[in-house]
Amino acid sequence: MRELLHTQLLLVFFLVSSLDIQAQKIRIDEAYADREAKKIYIPYEIKESSKYQNLYKIAISYTQDKGKTYKGPLEKVTGDVGLDVEPGEKLIIWDYAEEDSTFNGENVVFKLAIVSKLDPRYLGGPENALYSLLLPGLGNTKVRPPAKKWYLSTVGVFSLIGTGIYVRAKSNQTLDEYRQSTSIADAQELFDKSNNQKTASGILFVTAGAVWLTDIIQVAIKGFKNKKAAQKMEPLPDMPQKAKPELGLHLDQFRNQTLWGISLKF
Repeated sequence: MRELLHTQLLLVFFLVSSLDIQAQKIRIDEAYADREAKKIYIPYEIKESSKYQNLYKIAISYTQDKGKTYKGPLEKVTGDVGLDVEPGEKLIIWDYAEEDSTFNGENVVFKLAIVSKLDPRYLGGPENALYSLLLPGLGNTKVRPPAKKWYLSTVGVFSLIGTGIYVRAKSNQTLDEYRQSTSIADAQELFDKSNNQKTASGILFVTAGAVWLTDIIQVAIKGFKNKKAAQKMEPLPDMPQKAKPELGLHLDQFRNQTLWGISLKF
């Protein structure tokens, strides 16, 4: 015999992904109990409103004193609870008699703790490091979306390069002044200044290269982790093939020349 539990269901969100709470819509239906089976059924639904698919870690606890104390996370539960719960209509089944023989259901309020993470099956692999080879930070949009501020890496790297070019030009200008100097003291000062400017420009170039290379490596590492995690999961049915970047030699049919570059393979 099923009996509706006229009880409020609370939600507590601990989002660990880069998405905010607006990316998901959570609907909780009325919980009900089966006194004969000594089980409580808690239906709920997770709707994705973002193009980035998530997996969820679901834990449930309850209170009978208006939230002063909670018991849980509950262990004698089955259904859509625990790790890697996908979006959709879900159901948690709690064997309350096995969990707590003294449970009477009086004034019970359940609390769902939901932790979300991006589904690795929808994330890019290590080949997306080639995007960061084109533009620093761009590969992050593939392996850890949405990466809304990926362009900051591009701005930072090219600012360093631009500043380095400017300082190197000033070094050459100072060197020309040194060559035209007629005073030994002025010549030495200009020579030292030119060397210092040249050294500073070299540091800027090296720093830009290090930041760029670090971004490429980080994207590759994250891509490998995504790929490894996805391989441990069930493949998605009818999942559309994504364009993948490839680096290599390509034949230009119009010029009949072999070119080195990056292409997208569908």
